[in-house]
Amino acid sequence: MHPGHYKVTRPGDQSQDVQAGNTAAFNNGWLLTGSGEPPTTAISSAVANAFFDATGVRIRQAPMNPATVRGTLKAAGVA
Repeated sequence: MHPGHYKVTRPGDQSQDVQAGNTAAFNNGWLLTGSGEPPTTAISSAVANAFFDATGVRIRQAPMNPATVRGTLKAAGVA
């Protein structure tokens, strides 16, 4: 199957064999890379930098959930 004709699997859709589609594409010479992952690192960096700009405190721990943010602010003596 050509990657351009690949059906996107949606939650709950168990009729798609994703591994077979990826294997077929790879065997036809397509380079399979993590195209969805690289933007996620830039987003988290941008959010961390925006947090620093707003508070003056750096978050150097992931995930940036409410507990982490609260703990970081308490450790910095801001909260």
